[in-house]
Parts: sequence; structure tokens; C-alpha cells
Amino acid sequence: MKIDLNQNDYLSRMGKCLLYWSCFSIISSFHGTFFLIVSILFSSIIILATIREFYLKKK
Repeated sequence: MKIDLNQNDYLSRMGKCLLYWSCFSIISSFHGTFFLIVSILFSSIIILATIREFYLKKK
């Protein structure tokens, strides 16, 4: 069974965002508050960019 990457593009991007966010959360839990703040900012930027691209593709 072949998976069409164009149909699952949005889901794969959201999966990558969740993966990056979880990795940064794990790293920040070992390094303290500064890395926690940086990880939250970085993950929110990734998620907002992905949502924006999804809405631009819809139009």
C-alpha cells in the first residue's frame, strides 16, 4: 500500500511539530526555566507557521 504524501502533508507536519515540541520539553526539563521558555516560544512558532500554511493551502 502506497501512501500519498500530498494528502497526508498536513498531518505529517503536525506530527513533526509535536515531535519537536516533545523533544524540546524533555531537554528543557533537564536544563531549567530558560530552556523551557525557549522551547515554548520555538514550538509555538512552528505550530503557528504550520497552521498558517494549512489555511493558505485551503484558499
